[in-house]
Amino acid sequence: MSKTFSAEPTKEFFINMLVRDINLQDAIGDLVDNCIDGANRTRNGGNFDNLYIKINIDPEKFIIEDNCGGIDIDIAKKYAFRFGRPDKKEDTKFSIGQFGIGMKRALFKMGSKFSIDTKTINNSFKMLVDVNEWREKKESWLFDYDEDKDYSDNPIGESKTGTKITVYDLNNDVKSSFLDDTFLQNLQNDLELNQLYNINKGIKIIFNGNQLKSKSLKLNVAPDFKIGHWEKEYDGVKVKLLVGVGSQVQELGGWYIFCNDRLIVGPDTSELTGWTGKGKGGVASYHHQYYRFRGYAFFRAEDSEKLPWNTTKTGMNPDSPIYKAVRLEMIEMMKSVINSFLNPLKKENESDYEGDKVLNKKLNETKAISITSDDLIPHFAPDRSFVHPSPVGSVKKVAAGMTKIAFEAEKELVKKAKIFFDVSTNSEVGLHAFKYVVKNEIE
Repeated sequence: MSKTFSAEPTKEFFINMLVRDINLQDAIGDLVDNCIDGANRTRNGGNFDNLYIKINIDPEKFIIEDNCGGIDIDIAKKYAFRFGRPDKKEDTKFSIGQFGIGMKRALFKMGSKFSIDTKTINNSFKMLVDVNEWREKKESWLFDYDEDKDYSDNPIGESKTGTKITVYDLNNDVKSSFLDDTFLQNLQNDLELNQLYNINKGIKIIFNGNQLKSKSLKLNVAPDFKIGHWEKEYDGVKVKLLVGVGSQVQELGGWYIFCNDRLIVGPDTSELTGWTGKGKGGVASYHHQYYRFRGYAFFRAEDSEKLPWNTTKTGMNPDSPIYKAVRLEMIEMMKSVINSFLNPLKKENESDYEGDKVLNKKLNETKAISITSDDLIPHFAPDRSFVHPSPVGSVKKVAAGMTKIAFEAEKELVKKAKIFFDVSTNSEVGLHAFKYVVKNEIE
């Protein structure tokens, strides 16, 4: 009699554990990540022009299809449908499908039936899986497929490749989410944000008929505006940091952190990226004075397991030695933008500033260039510090016992006030109005 106990997991337990700790939005995001991995394999990390990912959602089914190279039947047999990563698997370089469970987890999360129809330049196959039937085959963990074809003797063109995944018999909570307009809008927003760099590289993501748009990933440059630039490699992880200025838009300012071109964090203005507040080791807290700050951090690794992100790809691991070291560089590079440029720029806009507003004038002469464009490279500074024009002039100090007054008023009324007081500047209007009230209403 064997003196052993069975430790084999049941399928029921495995499926429940697999889907428990991921929400529906992240599960769908994993499927999009798999498409992006296919695009990277197809284009060897180059641009994604003419590639697409189409997502169609309704309460009865979920469909995602792409033309990003397809799933090779050999990869499907050895890896794509395994639960976990085989030790000897040859990884997709610079992938974002990190742990080998994203596709299965997403499909189990959504429904009880799914089909896959995929075609590469060399082969194709189709499969239809009833999860409930598969679950009942307690001794077998195999998935059946059919209609496989071999094109290796006469490979097809890239444009004919791709994968279509359909999930049927949706789970009740998934149906409910797919009927919720708020959920669908949030999902669309998440996909736009997470894939904004890849959208900038040219891939089209079409969600229920609407092509997703990315936020503007740009930096302002000119002959006397050079982008702070720093690169270093840590144990197979290549890091690149860029800092500079962009448009005065609150929602766009901060740090953007990418891991293998997927946005993991950002735009971020928290302690995670060094916005600690004064006296706490970082820079001042984010406010309107810093809306123009732009920072882009890129972590790239052939082996995605080395990246300093968390296991769900929803944030960085702040305890990672790599991220700790890079964060210190991020803080120093921020200071080169904030302390020597954005702070003096603010002073130029104060009412008591005396001198030529050089920073404002020069800033208006800059042009915005996408960070995905090679045209940005000639504008890199020689080191990590942001290069910019020097300010000229200073803010006049307020005399003892005095204070400043500032307010906004309607333009047409200010024009009439200039005529009334016979003055030419806004500051003179304010001073005369104040004196008028003091003389006639206070004294």
